[in-house]
Amino acid sequence: MKSTASNLILPWDYHNNGPEKWATLTDEFKKAGAEPLQSPIALGKSELTSEALPDSLTFHYQATIFEKSLQTYTLHLLPTHQENTIVWQDVTYILEDIHFHIPSEHTLDDKASEIEFHFVHRNQQDELLVIGCLYNQSETISGLFDTGLSEEQHWYESADNISFDPRMLLPVSPSFYYYHGSLTTPPTVSGVKWLVMDDIYYIQPHLFLQLKDFLQSTHNNRPLQPAFHRMVCHCPNH
Repeated sequence: MKSTASNLILPWDYHNNGPEKWATLTDEFKKAGAEPLQSPIALGKSELTSEALPDSLTFHYQATIFEKSLQTYTLHLLPTHQENTIVWQDVTYILEDIHFHIPSEHTLDDKASEIEFHFVHRNQQDELLVIGCLYNQSETISGLFDTGLSEEQHWYESADNISFDPRMLLPVSPSFYYYHGSLTTPPTVSGVKWLVMDDIYYIQPHLFLQLKDFLQSTHNNRPLQPAFHRMVCHCPNH
């Protein structure tokens, strides 16, 4: 396991003090866990509760230096500059973190994937928007990772930083589900906008194993949470 930082001693984990106990560990966790509209949730065409939104999602990503940091039970890639942004509903959000969960936290059409990447963004009003992208392993099907981190042959080794364009890890013309939810790690505060890509993408097995090697547990995913009839929209390609 190689990283610039290790997990601090946290009151929670994914085993002895796992998701079913998070709300009992601290008053802060209890308050956040009691907030409505928790994440992740099951997604699929049968789960839709609203018509597609007319708003477009625009990426303004570019090659950037990211700092590698191992914390909160996953590997985080933290941009060293605020150069990568997206525009959603005419609001600009700045990319501040990329990390992953194994297996996926969201499901698509009742199926989990082997890994889910989260692209965490924040706007000037301190509101969070997270993009989720799900992957499975494949030796034969080329995927987004083939033109992304895999080009950095030693990106997972001991160097503190890595340079890459995060747009390479997302589809060119994405369609996605949109809903309001929460963070998926404690404190699981709500008020988070989620955009989850509606297709499964592919990652080569050796890259998947390299990522999994960063984990300190067999998994780091929060189980599905009740949808509670919240609004779930599907936004097609533009």
